[in-house]
Amino acid sequence: MKEGKTSYGLHLLARSSKGAIAWDPRHMIDEEMAERAGFEYLTTVDTGQDLEEAIQEYDPGELVVVRPSGLDLETEFHEIIGVLLDPPERFHDWALLVDEAASLQSAHAITPDLDRIVRQHPRSALIVQTTHSLQDWHRSSRDLTDAMVAFRLQGRSLDAFVEYADGSEDMRQAVLDLPRHHAILIDCGSEPGAEEFTYIEPQEWWNNKVLDKSFSEAYNGGEHGETGGAADKGNGQEERFVGEGSPRTPPEND
Repeated sequence: MKEGKTSYGLHLLARSSKGAIAWDPRHMIDEEMAERAGFEYLTTVDTGQDLEEAIQEYDPGELVVVRPSGLDLETEFHEIIGVLLDPPERFHDWALLVDEAASLQSAHAITPDLDRIVRQHPRSALIVQTTHSLQDWHRSSRDLTDAMVAFRLQGRSLDAFVEYADGSEDMRQAVLDLPRHHAILIDCGSEPGAEEFTYIEPQEWWNNKVLDKSFSEAYNGGEHGETGGAADKGNGQEERFVGEGSPRTPPEND
């Protein structure tokens, strides 16, 4: 369902403490989307050398968008990750959006570079992956996830989400009943007895407003106080499933 998962992912990136980079294989992220998420301006690159220059000249409020040619996504992603992790500590406190992450993984395989980037222990790094279904996700991605956000799902995609979250019938029904562009947040590291999920209203992110207390704690505060989430699992990194979404009259191709 086309509800704006990329727009929501950018919203999360805009709150990173150091810098933000988006992997954009569909070439869908434009200046309007960047500004809507809270960035001041956008810089596009298509090679590792261009990305290196953009990192060297990075300004606060900037979103760096990587637009691969699409001819060989795995090779192009390898080049980009090689820049981000050279040396590995350079990625500390940065944020990366991997849009349409299923193009780099499946339930049975994951590209070495995506596997490498999600295992940046003990560095604090925000990694946002977007996908249409957890069925497309490799175990490396799922096991290192601190929080998930799901918009409207149905069928096997809904089954996979509820199963991964050890969800109840109430959770299943909540996802089925979500209005367009609304979502639920699952804190994968919550303590027993905690709320199973919390709702995310469109106005909490579409209009760039301050997030409510539960959302802020799960994503930005936590026990680490910076970009490490409350569900940090001790690895100093955040990674998220972003189902689909956006409010008001958002572009259908988000």
